[in-house]
Parts: sequence; C-alpha cells; structure tokens
Amino acid sequence: MSVREISYDSRAVEAGDLFVAIRGQKTDGNLHIPQAMDRGAVAIASEIAPDAPPDVVTVRVADARNFLAQASQVFFRQPASQLKLVGITGTNGKTTTTYLMDSVLRQAGYKPCLVVRWGSRSGTSPTPPITQHRKPRISCAFSGGLWTKAAPTAPSRFLPMPWP
Repeated sequence: MSVREISYDSRAVEAGDLFVAIRGQKTDGNLHIPQAMDRGAVAIASEIAPDAPPDVVTVRVADARNFLAQASQVFFRQPASQLKLVGITGTNGKTTTTYLMDSVLRQAGYKPCLVVRWGSRSGTSPTPPITQHRKPRISCAFSGGLWTKAAPTAPSRFLPMPWP
C-alpha cells in the first residue's frame, strides 16, 4: 500500500490518503472517519480502534497529534533538517525587520521563504493567508520540492530557508 498524502482534515482527504483523527476543542476527528473513508482514505490513524472495511488500514496510536508529527517527518523526508530558521521576536518592529531581512538575504543570493500570519512569499509569488479550512502549507524554494508549515497563530515572524 502507498500513501499519497497525510491529512488531519477529513474535508481535504483524497483517494490514497492517510487520515489522522485528532480530538480537538470543537470536534473529534474520530467522528469524521466515515467521511474520510468515503473520500478515499486508504489508512486511518486514531487513538481509538475505528470500524473500517478490510481494505482500509487502521492504526491505533497512543497520541494522534504526536503520531501526525512523527509520520509527517518520515513521509516528507525530514524537511526541517534542510532548513535554517530565523525567528524575529519582540514588541514592535517584527514585520519591518522580517521584510528587511528577506530583502538582504535575497540580495545575498539566498532564497528565503517569508512566513507571516497573514500570508507568505516564496520568490516573488505571494500566497494567501492561512485559513482555518486550508492546510497551512507554505511552498518554498527548497531543493527536492520540500516545504515547511507555519503556525497560523505564531506571534513571531519566521524566515525558513535552505542554507548553502
């Protein structure tokens, strides 16, 4: 069996995906397992043993959030190991400093991926803000097509980038 993608949002599941059912504050992902299977999930990971047909692989895990993190690291070939991360924190000036750093790094020949709460920029292509119903997936200029995720509620600004 091969897995096309990993998803924790049943609405985003497509044929061939692994669905990770996570209990949240507003809903329990386990309630959406049938929807994920209807949409083509080939595997389900959950803290409870879900009812599934024999052609759907089920994995019972102790901690679904931890499993999602670990499985993603393996599935996406440890993308964080190829990044250097610059974090900019403080009370005032984070956005200005972030854009200044982005400009300086571009002039120096680097390919930074600017990630801020309301959107991102990779190269000259801006992406829309991260929304609740869209995976926080930021496409950056990584060799091998790797990408990183940004927390949509992070108060700081980040510049993940490949470092020569």
